[in-house]
Amino acid sequence: MRILIPVGAMLLLVVLLMSCRKETVSGPEKIYECVFTQNDASMEGLIDETERSLMEACLENRLTTKTEVENNLIGEWELVGHGEGWIPSYSQPCAYLNIEAGSLSFQFTNAFRDTLATYAWEVMEVNSGGSNYYWLKTTPDETGYLGFTTFCSDNIFLDATPSDGNMYLYRRME
Repeated sequence: MRILIPVGAMLLLVVLLMSCRKETVSGPEKIYECVFTQNDASMEGLIDETERSLMEACLENRLTTKTEVENNLIGEWELVGHGEGWIPSYSQPCAYLNIEAGSLSFQFTNAFRDTLATYAWEVMEVNSGGSNYYWLKTTPDETGYLGFTTFCSDNIFLDATPSDGNMYLYRRME
């Protein structure tokens, strides 16, 4: 009898474990391999010639209608450049965007932030000082990281370095 009680308890435990289901956690569908290494001596936070030329080419060939911008945003984007407006010794963050109609998944890792989040988004037309431009508005607000104002077929970026903010430059993934 002493042996039957532990054996019976073990069988009950095995049956219970076999009947358990694995639950799936909902969230952003795609998670990219994102490796970040901080190197204080690298000065990667300075906008280099490659980044500057991509930004200038984008400014010369920017998308000109709200519909073009909205349609072009759909897809996967990888951070290929960044600039620090204040401390240029921060290393290149690792970041990806997966943009679908109405939904934006944002994966970002740097020395201070490691996040994977989903946002609602819309393109806003802005008239400021007599010039019109488009702005990516996210809910909740992530203007400092996702408030893009320059849109091209293969690149999107925001550049707040003139006001001590940061620049983030993304390229469409194949």
